[in-house]
Amino acid sequence: MRWWIWLLAGLMPVSGASAAPTVVCRGAGHDRWLPYSYELPDRTMAGAAHDILEQALAMVGLRYERRLVGPWKRVIASLETGAIDIVAGAFPTAAREERFLFSTPLSEVPIHIFARTDRQPTFERWEDLRGKRMVTSLGNSFGDAWDRFARENLEIVWTSSVVEGVRMLRAGRVDFAVSPLDAGRLAVRAAGLEGLLVPLPRPLTVVSLSAVFAPGSPCADRLPDINRAVERLRADGEIERILDRHREIRS
Repeated sequence: MRWWIWLLAGLMPVSGASAAPTVVCRGAGHDRWLPYSYELPDRTMAGAAHDILEQALAMVGLRYERRLVGPWKRVIASLETGAIDIVAGAFPTAAREERFLFSTPLSEVPIHIFARTDRQPTFERWEDLRGKRMVTSLGNSFGDAWDRFARENLEIVWTSSVVEGVRMLRAGRVDFAVSPLDAGRLAVRAAGLEGLLVPLPRPLTVVSLSAVFAPGSPCADRLPDINRAVERLRADGEIERILDRHREIRS
């Protein structure tokens, strides 16, 4: 009888025992990329990509923790070393897809040429841009085909932010700037250059913005579930509502 009592005691739950800990997914992103990922004055991270991920991860029982890492190159290096689990928002390239795992797209992002209103280049196809001087933010990649064309046919000037790039464009130091449409418009507004710089009507290209996961992260193990959650947010219109909120940011 005594051994039976001991067996039952071993099977009974212990009062006050803690539940299995929630998996925490450490996320970072570009610190100057409105409306997708940016640093606030209190040194916390904000942006549409972070908000979308936070909701999607919560839907599958994961917790999203925002980390301020710094410039883009440091963010990617942190993903490679495992210091973070997720980058909130990047465009896929062949090189990146060899090293990391990409989520289903959070958004489809049109990439546009920004020009001075008094010096708008003719643009119907990429060939029209040969020999021009272009500015874009450090670390930007807008698809393998465009990246290769730009390297081989344009003079590229790199800056630390979209705002810095549009100011350089206004000063006449480059022929045009290349940026995601929302980010470029917000940068023009933040620099006080509305009416002086405009996006050309035709997009240069359209790319998918996705979350990027470190392959060894436990968060990456839930990627199929996270993808389904992102698709639910898209179908409900929540992703577009999140983007609209961040499009109103003026800083």
